[in-house]
Amino acid sequence: MYDDASSGNSSDIFPPQRGKTYRQTAGFRRRYVHEGCPQKSYRLVSDAYRKETFQEVSFSSRSLQDMVVAEGKRFSKVLEHKSLEILQEHGVVHKRDKTEVIEQTQTAVTAPQYMDPAKVIAAYDAVKSKCDAEVADKLELDLEAYECPQHTINISNDDVCVKKQKNKRKGLSEQELQQEQQDRQQAKQRVNGRKVHKKRKYVYQNVTHFEHEDKTYRIIGERLSTQLNSITAFLLYNKGLNYNWTFYVDGQRIINESIAHRFSWRKIDMVLDWYHLDKKIKQQLYRAVKSCTERDELMQEIKKWAWYGLVDEAITCIEKIDESIIKNEEEQQVLIGYFQRNRNYIKCYAVRKELGLRLSSNRVEKTNDELVSERQKNNGMSFTRNGSYGLAIIKSLELNDERERWIKTGDIKFKFAA
Repeated sequence: MYDDASSGNSSDIFPPQRGKTYRQTAGFRRRYVHEGCPQKSYRLVSDAYRKETFQEVSFSSRSLQDMVVAEGKRFSKVLEHKSLEILQEHGVVHKRDKTEVIEQTQTAVTAPQYMDPAKVIAAYDAVKSKCDAEVADKLELDLEAYECPQHTINISNDDVCVKKQKNKRKGLSEQELQQEQQDRQQAKQRVNGRKVHKKRKYVYQNVTHFEHEDKTYRIIGERLSTQLNSITAFLLYNKGLNYNWTFYVDGQRIINESIAHRFSWRKIDMVLDWYHLDKKIKQQLYRAVKSCTERDELMQEIKKWAWYGLVDEAITCIEKIDESIIKNEEEQQVLIGYFQRNRNYIKCYAVRKELGLRLSSNRVEKTNDELVSERQKNNGMSFTRNGSYGLAIIKSLELNDERERWIKTGDIKFKFAA
């Protein structure tokens, strides 16, 4: 065995390398890149390698960062290629103005599956017996508003950001150095007695979380528009045509429109996340109303109508706010527009809670913490776009149970993980 690997014929076993490049083993990638970097800083991982391998001089933390960035770029190409293959197989073509789907795929879509009517009626009666008489008189029973969880894939989407790393200062000219000094002095000036701080720049990532019964999967990208191909491909690849698709949204117009446009070829359901609805009501009333006492009373009244999905009543309540306590009428109109724009996505959250159905996109909020925040939002940390994406991708491979397959084959299963 050792004779075969002698220096005379080693090129027959190991392909030649260019320059000062080295062969990395799968064990190194697993131990330090995939297990170490998502948990600790590059410097600590580099120090750990030096101690564990008894090396006097360790490789630089910058080398680790480059490896992480390379992993992210490699994964992005594989995901894009796999997604396009699946879409082509199912005859789905996304265009700017419309989505074209072959008839065979459209006919394979299963009719929506709803909760047992008896359970819905029982939950509706239970909610009606607990609420105010004023609310009970306006509640309406809709048997097709509550999806069957066993036949539903839940999709949540949200953005997460980290501090952006400043560009490195290379050889600056004398004029550029003077301009930099002037900018620094200007930043120290005060306006109305207060310091003027530069607006912090951030790197944004967009996370999509899939859930079906006890199985999950996560996809991360720069923004939602770049993920729509992968989202569609994942749903198709996991026999999603046989299930309901329920999207949990936060009320952003561009997200709602993108989802509705991309999946217009089949029936989907969209639910406005209760947490974001509650937050929007508080935020706009604080901006629109003067009096604290009357504002809190209005807040409870509007939230009551929203909780039961009674949008018209909530809008009427906002419109009837006494002009004498309004400090910003524009903010009042913003809240009215928010309700009108998301009318179809505001459900009867009280009945959904009684039935044990989801009310919010809190799963993706937790995923944001797991993929990004726990590693990248510590004090003093900042990242480049590629660096942040690479770390998030490596962590997603672990959570999706894809890591071993990725390290060994450079491919992914693209299936729900337990």
